[in-house]
Order: sequence, then C-alpha cells, then structure tokens
Amino acid sequence: METIIFFGIIALFMWCKSLSNRLSVLEGKDAKEVVEPHTMYAPGTFTAPANEPTPVDVSETVPVYTVPPPPTEVYTETPVPVPPPQPSVSTPNPLMEWFSENTLIKIGAFLFFLGAVWFVSYAIAQGWVSPLMRIVMGVTLGIAVCAVGVWRKYTNIEQYLVLTTLGVGIITASIFTGQFLFKLFPPVFALVLLLGTIAYAVMVSLQTRTEWLSVLSAITALLAPVLVTISDLDPILFLIYLLAVSLGFLAVVFMTHWRGVTLTLAVGTSIFLWNICLDSSALSPDIAWLFVILFSSMFYSASSVSMFRNKSVVSADVTTLGFSVVTFVTMAYALIDAEGLVTFIAAFIAAGTGYVLYVAQRPKETVSLYAGLSALLICIATAFTFDGYTLTMVYTLEITTALVLALHLRLPHYVVIVTTWLFTLPVVLSIREFDAPEWSTGIWHGPAVSIYTLTLATAVSAMYALMESKRTQNFLYQSIGGVFTTLFWVYACACTSVVWIALFDGQLVYALQYMTWSVICVLVLVFVIRRGMPASWMHLALFSFTLPVFVSFGALFDSRWATEWLHPNGVGLYFMTLLSLLIGVRFVLWGMIRQNASLRGIGGIWLGIFWIYMLTASSLFWSAVCVDQGITQVLSYISWAVVSYCFINAALHPALSSRWLALAFVTLVVPLVTTFASFGAPAWGSSAIHPDAMGLYTFTLFLVLLGLTFIRIKPGYQGDHEILDACTRIVWSGVGLYVISLVWLITHAVFASPDVAVSVALFVYTVSGLALYSAGKSMQKDIIRYVGIILLSGVVLRLLIVDVWEMDILGRIVTFLGVGLLFILTALFEKPFEKIGKDGGGK
Repeated sequence: METIIFFGIIALFMWCKSLSNRLSVLEGKDAKEVVEPHTMYAPGTFTAPANEPTPVDVSETVPVYTVPPPPTEVYTETPVPVPPPQPSVSTPNPLMEWFSENTLIKIGAFLFFLGAVWFVSYAIAQGWVSPLMRIVMGVTLGIAVCAVGVWRKYTNIEQYLVLTTLGVGIITASIFTGQFLFKLFPPVFALVLLLGTIAYAVMVSLQTRTEWLSVLSAITALLAPVLVTISDLDPILFLIYLLAVSLGFLAVVFMTHWRGVTLTLAVGTSIFLWNICLDSSALSPDIAWLFVILFSSMFYSASSVSMFRNKSVVSADVTTLGFSVVTFVTMAYALIDAEGLVTFIAAFIAAGTGYVLYVAQRPKETVSLYAGLSALLICIATAFTFDGYTLTMVYTLEITTALVLALHLRLPHYVVIVTTWLFTLPVVLSIREFDAPEWSTGIWHGPAVSIYTLTLATAVSAMYALMESKRTQNFLYQSIGGVFTTLFWVYACACTSVVWIALFDGQLVYALQYMTWSVICVLVLVFVIRRGMPASWMHLALFSFTLPVFVSFGALFDSRWATEWLHPNGVGLYFMTLLSLLIGVRFVLWGMIRQNASLRGIGGIWLGIFWIYMLTASSLFWSAVCVDQGITQVLSYISWAVVSYCFINAALHPALSSRWLALAFVTLVVPLVTTFASFGAPAWGSSAIHPDAMGLYTFTLFLVLLGLTFIRIKPGYQGDHEILDACTRIVWSGVGLYVISLVWLITHAVFASPDVAVSVALFVYTVSGLALYSAGKSMQKDIIRYVGIILLSGVVLRLLIVDVWEMDILGRIVTFLGVGLLFILTALFEKPFEKIGKDGGGK
C-alpha cells in the first residue's frame, strides 16, 4: 500500500509539472496572437469613439478635424503601435530545472539504489551470502550500472551521467562497507580500486563538462584513505598522497577552469594539514613546514593562474587564496621560529604577483586583491616580529606608507577605505603607550617616540589626503583628510598633555595643557582656512576650542590669586584672554573684507568669549595687585568701561550692522551696575577725593566722551539711526544721573553742615536746570528743555517736601530766597530775548 501511495505521489507531481509547461506554452501563444490590436494616439490627436459600429482602417482613411476659428487647427490621427506584452520572466530553480529533465531515470536511479541497499541488508540478515560475496556483488552491480550508463552515452547524455554517478556511488559504498565491517581487502588494493573508480568519475565529468561530479570525486579522493580504513598510514605518505591527488585534480582545473574543485581541495587539505602538522608526535616540524610550503605554494599558484587566465575575481578564488594564507600563517606561527621573516617573504611574493598582474593590465580588482593580501601579510609579519611600542611604531609607518601609496596611485575606493580602517591598529595599540612607566624618566624613550611618530603620521596623512582631494576633486579623499585631521588634534592634545606631566608638576602642568591645546586648535583652524575647506570644517575647528576654554576656567580657583598676579594659571588666563581677542578681531576683519555675515558672527562670538575672559582676568588681577578691595572694585569697573568704550567705538564701523552697536552697548551694563557700590562708599563722608570718587569721575567722563562720539558720528552714520538715537539718549541720561548724584555727594563731602550742603546742591541743580531749559528753548531742542524742567521740578519738590521741614530757619530763608531769585531772574531775562527774537523775526 505504501508503494502504491509513493508512486501515486510521483505520478501526480509529474502530471502537475506537465500541465504547468503546457499552460506556459499556451499563454505565450495567446500573447503573440492578438485578434484586434489596440491603437494609441500621440498627444494632441483625436481618437475615434469607442462605440463606432464599423472599424476604421487608419491606414487608408485619415480623418481631418477642425476647431472653430480663430485659429483653425488640423489634427491627424497618428497610430502608435503597442508592443506585444512580454511574459514575466522568473528565475528558474536550478534543482527543479535539473530534476525536470530525464526525471524518470533520476527517480528510478534513486529508487534502485534504495532497493539495492535494502536487498543487500535483507540478504545479510538472512545469511544468504558471505561477506565477500556481498561486497563483490555490490562492486559488480556498480560496474554493471556504469556499463548501462556507457550504453546510454550516445542516446541520452543526462542518463549517462546519472547512471555513472549511481554506479560509482555503489562501488564506493561497497568498498567502504567491506573495509569498515569485514576488512576483506588489503588497504592498498581497496585504495587502488577506489582511486580507479574516482578516476572513471573524473573522466565522465570531463566528457560531460559536469563540475559538481569532479567536486564529489575530489572529496571522495581526499577521504579515500579514511574510507579504506588505513589506520597505520605514515603521515608523510598520507601528505604525499594528498599532494598527488591535489596535483591531479588541479590538472583537471587547468583544463576546465572549474574553480570549485580548487576550493574543495584547498579546504580539505588545510583540514588534514592542521590535524597532522600540529601533532608534534606525528611529524617533525621541519618536514611539516616543508609540506605546508608545498601545499600553500600549489594553491596560491592555482588561484593566481585562475584569476590571471579568467581576468576576473570570483568568491571561489578569494576563498581558496584565503585558506592558503590562513594555513600558511597559522602553521608558520606553530612550527618555526622565524615566522615573521617567512611572512614578510610571503607578503613580498603577493606584492610581486600584484605587480605582474598590474603590468599585464589585469582588472584593478585583481591587482587590489593582491595589494590588500600583501598589506595583510605585512601586518601579520609585523605582529610576529615586533611587540610593545616598537609594534605600534612600525604599524604606524607601514599603514601611513600604504595609505599614501593608495592615494597617490588612486586605487579603488574600497582599498583606500580598508587602508584607512587599518589605522585603528596603531591607534588601539598606542593607548597603552600613554600609561607606560617610562614617562616617569623623561620624554625621550620608546613609548614617547611611538606616540610622536603616530601624531606626525596623522598630520602627514591629513595633509596628503586633502592635497589629493584638491587635485582629483574626490570627496572620499576629503573625508579621509577630515578623519586624520581629527586624529591629529586628539593625539596632539594627548601627547602634549603627557609631555607636560612628565616635565613639570603642579599648577604649571595645568596651565601649560590648556595653553598648548589652544595653540593646537589655532593650528588646525589656520590649516582648515588655508586649505579652503568647507564651512562645516571651520565650525568643527572652532568647536574644538571648547576643550581648552572649558579647562581654562579652572584657573579661576587657583589659591595664588589672593597674593600674586603672576603665576602659571595667571599667565594662562592672560594668554586665553589675548588669544580670544585676536581670533575675534581676525574673524570680524575677515568677514568685513569678504562681506560674509557668518564670519563676522563667529568673530562676534569670540569677542563675547574675550569679554568673559577680560571680566574675570582683570578682576583677579586687580584683587591680587591691590590690598584694598574698594580700590580693586574701582579699577575693575574702570577697566571694563575702557573695553566697553572700545567695543562701542569699533561697532560704529560702517561695515558692521547696528545690531553690533546694540550688543556692544549692552556691555556697559556690567561696569555701570558695579559703580553703584561706589556711591555708598564711607569715604564720601569726609572727602570728595578718594578711590571711589575718582572711579565715578572717570566713568562719568567715559559716558560724556561716548555721548559726544555719538553726536559727532550721527550725520554720517550708515546704520539704523533709531538704535543710535536710543543709545545717545541712554548715555546722556546716564551722564545726567551721574552728575546729579556726584554733585550731591561732593557738596556733602565739602561742607560740614548738611543744610549748607543741601542749599549749595540745590543752587547748582537750579542753575543747571535753568541753563538747560533756556538752551533747549533757544536751540528748539525739546529733549534738552524737558531735562531742564525735570531738574527744576526735582529741586522744587525737594524744597517743598523735604527741606522745608528739615532746615533751620536761616538755611530755609537763604535757600528759598536764592532759588526763587534764580527763577525770577531767568524769567526776566528770558522775556527780552524772546521779544527781541520775535521783533527780529518781524523785521
């Protein structure tokens, strides 16, 4: 019953396959035989209605259609042939395609093989035949099947191939069974019989051009000593056998170009070599190394010749080459002492092969493969030969040279990318060099030299990559240049850090670190600008200043600021202040010359950083120089006012927008707020000449000079006059407030009596207010007149609200009479001037 079901399934499968093929043929025929082909028309033409009762022959009748004028346009039908529908093309399944041809014989061969196995097993179980007869019957059956295949050779080549494979399989299984179970034959006889069978299979594969049969034959040949159970085979004889088998099959490869056979041999022999040669008791190292050289040379030559003849690189060639190299390297490491030397020799051989292929004008992929193989072997040989800091240094020199050559020869991009990635080897190895104990003895020793070499190599690689990117307009080279520029910055900063730690100690190391990092950032920035790199590079170079700027603020907490102004962190802070000023001015000027707002913006940011540095540095400097904190405060805000005054004057340049003036004007807020403490200084109670007073006088003078500068520049100012006017009003308002406050403080400092001081101050306010009021009216400046009115109003309110209650009677009389007299005289003298003015105008 099971047999019926099995054959029924096979019949159903074949029937479905036949039906599918017939449907495909019919679909193709229907696609070609179109009863009424559709007609399409080009754009701008009319088509006949779809429900036309009779078809129109477009080849004979060309209808003309008109459009109502104006204008009259004639449209003609232009038939466009529709291409016949193309049947969908699907990728055939190789297994199904193979099985669909001569299906019956393939199924029959499989069933016959199973039946023969079951029959033999049943006969053995029943004791019908002796072990020798069983094996002889199996071999005879295999030969008979092969003979039937030869008979079908000229009728059906596929049946010939299938029957040959079946017969060879039966013979191989019979020999293996006879040797494994019964030891019926001498091992050498069984091996010869098996090799003869394999040779016949190879001959059939050559006749039928069937690569997979040769691959199976190669696997069987490699396993033949195991199949015939030669347990005491001498390792040397076994390796010679493998060598002979490999040479025989490579001769087949030479005739057929079957690269899969070469790969099979390389994998199989590599496995046997690892098992035999790594066993020290089986073979001496010298003899094992000899066989390693023979096998490696054989497969290396085979894959090289294959690529040379076929002018292409396939995965089988690369895999074969890889197995050969891996076997060679691992055996060299395990068997000999001069593993580095022989690996270097292998690298030079690979490089020579690549050069020969290059001269022979083979594809770049092939040349690049051997170049990469040579580079890989050199790296391995270097690891075998050197260690420690020497390994780091040699890797650096080798990979840098390889990268420069790859850029110079303009090798394919993947070669350049891989070479760039190889730089991670010295980078990773160099990490341990920074923590080497030799740094405690100085800065000239092995680990130090390796780090110096790596830093210099990153700089050379960056410059050469960017130079080649300019020459070839290659974006990849530019990206590589950016990578190595970043690496240079990292290594330069790290290198200088460990150098300063080795040479000095304490706060001097801290100051030297961020000062040197700033110089390195400047060098990178100048390099990027000089090379004309994109703006993003410049932004990254500017961002690199974050490290020294952030670290430098730690200098603010140095305890020596309390006693001295000249110390390492002090010099570092002064240096950073000056550097930020120079960078800011340079970018502002550069942006003004190029009329680039982005560059001016960068300069403005750096001037803001300078402002922060200046505030902190000057404050710390004066606190270290002066003992009195009051004097320190005065000198600090005077210094800030000077810088703000310079900022504001520079912002008035015609090439800068009014926003710069507004931002520069805002910097006055810091010194202005700091001056408030000087108004409450205790020294005002006894004198008008003291540090706080001089500070307020000086700051007021700066405000006056600033106001006069605004007035002078206003007629020719090219910016926003509203911003300029607002700044002018704010400055003069500040001048007025400061003058009023100073007059009050000075009078109270000069006169011992408070009433006299108040009277004098009010007289001065009154005179000033009347003068401003009169000047505003005569100059027709409402703002000046309003200021005078405000000042006079303040005097009157002060008299009526405060002083009338606090003064003694004599002081009250004198003050009120004096102020009132000033108002009267001003009013009397104002009338004639106003009248004369009117008369004059009337005349």
